[in-house]
This record gives sequence, structure tokens and C-alpha cells, in this order.
Amino acid sequence: YDSEEWDTHFYASIVYAEGAPWEESSNPERRKEFWEWYLNDAVPKAWDTPYPIPDGTAQALISSV
Repeated sequence: YDSEEWDTHFYASIVYAEGAPWEESSNPERRKEFWEWYLNDAVPKAWDTPYPIPDGTAQALISSV
């Protein structure tokens, strides 16, 4: 595993689950709970903005990764 490739969301999931997926001390139920919250609540809330997002912005962001 290359920790330089990990994003902040993955680090947050490690903290919330009390360990990385490959560590015995980690809690898979808490990891699942974190990712469900992230995908169902955090991401939609981040895109919920009172400002219009110009067409093509999301695709440009995805392409830059």
C-alpha cells in the first residue's frame, strides 16, 4: 500500500474504524458506517451550493485527477 496515494477521506475512515482495513484491530462495521455517511450525506452536501456550477465543471475536475 502506498500511503502517499491515500486521500483524506481514507485517513478519516481509518480513524473512524479504529484501524486500517488490513489491521485486525479495525472495525469493519464502523468503516461501513463511515463510507455510507460519506457517500449519502457528505458528498451530496458538498455539492449542495447556492451558486450555479458551470456546465462541464465536474467533468473537468474528474479529468484533472
